[in-house]
Amino acid sequence: MPPLLVLPACSAALAAAADLLRSDAYVQANMFLLAGYDTTASALASTCYLLSNNPDKQAKLLQARLAQGDMSGRARSGPC
Repeated sequence: MPPLLVLPACSAALAAAADLLRSDAYVQANMFLLAGYDTTASALASTCYLLSNNPDKQAKLLQARLAQGDMSGRARSGPC
């Protein structure tokens, strides 16, 4: 009989652990999304800064991009 008494206690503990793991997963997912956003924003800002300080590299990048052509199939309306 004692194992039957222990089972409900274990079941409750497992349910509580599952809830904790689920809430931890939500927190970690949100943190991952925010960290990815900050990393992308930082990389883009750094790239813009470095290109603005190196006009020769900026021109080289523009020429390389223009040489690729429009990959979307749409008509181009401007330099970007």
